[in-house]
Amino acid sequence: MAFTAVAFSIWAYFIPRGQRIFHYITIALLATASVAYFTMASNLGSVHINVQYPFIHHSGVTNGRTRQIFYVRYVDWVITTPLLLLDILLISGLPWSNILWIIFLDEVMIVTGALVKSSYKWGYYTFANVAFLLVVYEIVWVGRRNARILGEDVHKLYIGISVFTMVIWTLYPIAWGVSEGANIIASDSEAVFYGILDVLAKPVFGIWILWGHRRFGLNRFGIANPRYTAGLPIMDKDRGTELPEQNAQRHGMETPAAVFRDRGSYPAGNQTQKMTGDASGSSRTGSRGTDGTYHMNGAGSNPDDNYELNHMDEATGGVVQSGVGANQ
Repeated sequence: MAFTAVAFSIWAYFIPRGQRIFHYITIALLATASVAYFTMASNLGSVHINVQYPFIHHSGVTNGRTRQIFYVRYVDWVITTPLLLLDILLISGLPWSNILWIIFLDEVMIVTGALVKSSYKWGYYTFANVAFLLVVYEIVWVGRRNARILGEDVHKLYIGISVFTMVIWTLYPIAWGVSEGANIIASDSEAVFYGILDVLAKPVFGIWILWGHRRFGLNRFGIANPRYTAGLPIMDKDRGTELPEQNAQRHGMETPAAVFRDRGSYPAGNQTQKMTGDASGSSRTGSRGTDGTYHMNGAGSNPDDNYELNHMDEATGGVVQSGVGANQ
């Protein structure tokens, strides 16, 4: 865990700053898992609970009536599984409403599988598995359909990484059932079982997703920061297609795109770019002069209106000059 976290940190150093979101997410989940495993290796972060089913050795000897449960493992999962899902879901291009819903279901799945020493734990185990099935549905069905819109190459990556992850996650309830649930295997065997699953679900997952998406720009997924992605085509997040008006603006062409600050977009290009906007209930056209002032005109214009506008540098994508727009 720690080795891959360090390796990915070095890798991220060679990636442009605005393109590191997947690296940072993956590094965060691996670093968290590393701390959790260090804690368990130090024999910390655990509690002994009374077991419902005493463990009986193959010789017929009963080995006590308590079991050591590492609650730090649940702390790890509460933090790392949402990050892991975020890595996957950002590739799908799903809206944030879907992403937050899936992360909520994931937290329900983790919390309801935590420390319960009585027979009620099987009821919570059921809640956890229902939440897991909903997560699988959202990931494999809803996310897959959305990823297809972004292109066949994105869809192929998403299918591979999401199915791999859900198959690995399916083994976690089994591991819980034979260890903390039914007390069939000893704590040492439990640690090995979970350890193998965690290596597959985190370091192997991280290598796959970071290597797989390296050829895609973040604008492909609708999460690009324009300050760091100048020159890349602007994409429609929902349809996976280029937005011709916004791309034309970037190259200094005349387009009917809005450029007001309160509309959330800015003009990019030369000193005489034509613009339209919606202000005071009217549509107007105008141009920016060499003094940085935008002169607007059109039917219904209020001569007292002033508009604060910005100029975007085409090379860096950053806002480099402010101007005040006034009606003519």
